[in-house]
Amino acid sequence: MLKYVGIGITSIMILGFLYLLYWWTNRTPDFEAVPLPVGTDPNNVLSLADSQAVRTMAIGLHNDMDGFTPFRDTDLWDEYLLMNDTLFVAVYNDFGALYYAEDGETLAEWVNGENFALTSSLFTPWSIYNGSELKNGLLDRFADLNLQ
Repeated sequence: MLKYVGIGITSIMILGFLYLLYWWTNRTPDFEAVPLPVGTDPNNVLSLADSQAVRTMAIGLHNDMDGFTPFRDTDLWDEYLLMNDTLFVAVYNDFGALYYAEDGETLAEWVNGENFALTSSLFTPWSIYNGSELKNGLLDRFADLNLQ
């Protein structure tokens, strides 16, 4: 009987070690935040209102892209594109801090992999961008700010 207990404990230890080895080799690296561009505040500190707007935008962008959704919320994406550089980068950083661990993709990589062909601008013609212009505008802005 004692022989089987020893075999069981040894098996559990081996399985535990293999799980830790698998976890260690397949974990996603930590997200590296991009420094905010120098704007009006030389300390690069966002106000409380700006921080709340950044968090709301990051969550909204994720919710718009998460899962299968045939239409994009162009009002949300227009608002993101029209943000100043500091807030644009802050949303990029916050998105990474919140969601990078899910699949190891930054906001720029998520946008690059998304289909923006069908957007709500089909129903809201006052939108600034159509689907392809919207995606290209986002990718251009990411490139201009060196956001990968």
